[in-house]
Amino acid sequence: MAPLGIANGLLLTYKSTRDAIKSHDGRNLFCLPHLVLGEETPRTIFISKELADVVIPPWPKTWEGRRYARLRAVLDEFTDGGFITIAENPRDKEASALLARVEPAEDDVFDFRCLDPKPGIRALGCFAEVDVFVALTWEYRENLENDDDWSAEIARCKSEWKRLFCDLPPFKGAKLNEYVSYNFRAV
Repeated sequence: MAPLGIANGLLLTYKSTRDAIKSHDGRNLFCLPHLVLGEETPRTIFISKELADVVIPPWPKTWEGRRYARLRAVLDEFTDGGFITIAENPRDKEASALLARVEPAEDDVFDFRCLDPKPGIRALGCFAEVDVFVALTWEYRENLENDDDWSAEIARCKSEWKRLFCDLPPFKGAKLNEYVSYNFRAV
């Protein structure tokens, strides 16, 4: 039997997370086309309206605009199948990891780590299936200075997932190669 949930006062039945994404596509979620390659990419990212507001050009000719453009470049690096580094352990990762699991690891929330220009931006979300990521929230790195800040941002991301997908959990893999199928290194 398919999972059931209540959203916006309506009973929703989804057979898969992909079905749920399709029901939101163009309203609450948007498939992010690569700026150069378009939609024909080896990996896919769906973004929330919140992320669309910062990663879709034009960007202001300001410091924030430069940061938004760099975050977009990080997301495009993922979608175009470029080599990425992924941190499996939230507390033990290389500083250069592009994608990292956050605590608690069993919740399967990850963050894209835009590291340049410093102090960077973090975009949080979950995998819907192998090579398909749903980015739901973002925050400037300087606003995530302590565990309480991180916990609040992770809770916000999980709340958005639940709002959109009701009782469907994020994709869960046993190993990193079950999230990203190729061209990555665990760090």
